[in-house]
Amino acid sequence: MKKWQIWSLAAVMVLVTVAGTAYAFRKDLILYAVATRARDATPVAPNREVVWEKGPETASTPEGQRPPNIVVILADDLGFNDISYYGGGIVETPNIDALAARGVRFANTFVQSPICGPSRMSFYTGRYVHSHGSTWNGVPLRAGEPTLGDHLRAEGVRTVLVGKTHMKADVEGMMRLGIDPEPENGVRNSE
Repeated sequence: MKKWQIWSLAAVMVLVTVAGTAYAFRKDLILYAVATRARDATPVAPNREVVWEKGPETASTPEGQRPPNIVVILADDLGFNDISYYGGGIVETPNIDALAARGVRFANTFVQSPICGPSRMSFYTGRYVHSHGSTWNGVPLRAGEPTLGDHLRAEGVRTVLVGKTHMKADVEGMMRLGIDPEPENGVRNSE
């Protein structure tokens, strides 16, 4: 064998070994790559303190007359096969699985936008993106745009919005309407 043939064979063996190892650890590599990209690409705002209210020791409304608890979990880039409850996923999700087993599951749903913020706004308002106007992450809903939270609060349901939402207050619209974005009323309107 000539020298260049030996080097070529060695290079092929190295490539096959690397490819085989990458294939064997593909799930770990994908999770690492996604986590690294998300950490490096997404600026994270500092945590804000959340003051939780302590509920009453006994309910003021009899059990049969209370509104139901509604928990909606919206996640970025979550595919049907990413939760172990639906039979797939690289990561086991026992807590989400327990919620799914006791709740309502939507097995055939569609989003209104491939961009997470506008898609969430469509869920919050029940309207298409072209109708509510939040066309990109960071583009706010117009001040006074009715949301699911507004409708639930009108029925006496206490509502809370927690986590990353890509919601941004329409400060310009609030100022035009004379609404201060800081007090409770402004906070509700900025939701």
